Amino acid sequence: MTLVNTITTLPGIVADERAIRQVLLNLLSNTIKFTPAGGRIEIAAEARAEAIRLRIRDTGGGMPEEMVENLGSLFTQADPHLSRHHGGMGIGLALCRRLSEMHGGRLAISSTAEAGTTVTLFFHRESQRTEPRQDLGHSSQGLPVRA
Repeated sequence: MTLVNTITTLPGIVADERAIRQVLLNLLSNTIKFTPAGGRIEIAAEARAEAIRLRIRDTGGGMPEEMVENLGSLFTQADPHLSRHHGGMGIGLALCRRLSEMHGGRLAISSTAEAGTTVTLFFHRESQRTEPRQDLGHSSQGLPVRA
């Protein structure tokens, strides 16, 4: 497996570090899990006028378009049969989507069967957000999560 990282220095975002770390760990874990030996994973980030864009692209098995539409919903997996081989309950992408949205961001997924998947995260640049969200829910320990 080849990992290509083209992330450079980026401006800050207003975010809960633990929440964003969880999003990145979930996305990278999925990418590694579904990219076969000899595959390729690309991680790129760039600063745009209003947002930071982070893109994770792989050459894994990909998914048909109709499966992609439901991803990000709680307990939804692209192919339930894959969970037997790879584990998981279908909450990872839903968590990533929700945490991204709680930070004023957005998560987009595009995929082509047998060609791979691209997950793109958009977060407002620090200078573009004047007030952080005060209540982002609760962490796994029941503690309030704040940005």
